[in-house]
Amino acid sequence: LDPARLGVFTRGEAIADGWSDRALRRATGAGDLVRVRHGAYVPAHLWPATELERHRLRSRAVLLAADTEAALSHTSACVEYGVDLWDVPLAEVHLTRLDRRSGRREAGVIQHHGVVHDAEVLHHAGVPLLSPTRTLMDMCSICGFERSVVVADCMLHMGLTSKDDLWAAFDRHDRWPNTLATRLVLGFADGL
Repeated sequence: LDPARLGVFTRGEAIADGWSDRALRRATGAGDLVRVRHGAYVPAHLWPATELERHRLRSRAVLLAADTEAALSHTSACVEYGVDLWDVPLAEVHLTRLDRRSGRREAGVIQHHGVVHDAEVLHHAGVPLLSPTRTLMDMCSICGFERSVVVADCMLHMGLTSKDDLWAAFDRHDRWPNTLATRLVLGFADGL
């Protein structure tokens, strides 16, 4: 098994590598493997101590199991980029479908839908995710002013995006639902 690919491996990959369901249960019960989510595992020595890192592994497991082309977005993209979060729930993995079909919600996963331009999809450490600029627009739609300012300040400070890029994205997304605070966030954020 090669957990280095995304840090996790699926049941299907384990079976193809000669494991049985019984062996997976036994290894999980013995503490040698940790079940990240249904059908996804990580060797116990790679299971992180922090909730942020655990969210990162859950996000990668969700991508491996996705039955459509998708990219991490919203909170999950922020975690992958290493962006500071303040009081943002990490219980659910966020991804955006790239096929423009309807999103859905399932146990621990929110699949968003929307128009995603090719330039907004990047790969970071082999993981498909939305660009930092697009991610901030998405965060403003789910997190409100204070939480979004923390994300914006961190992204600006890290050099992941610029004020010019953010304002240009705002002009493209100003009619999105739940984005009334976005203008305030962009005006307040300074990257310091």
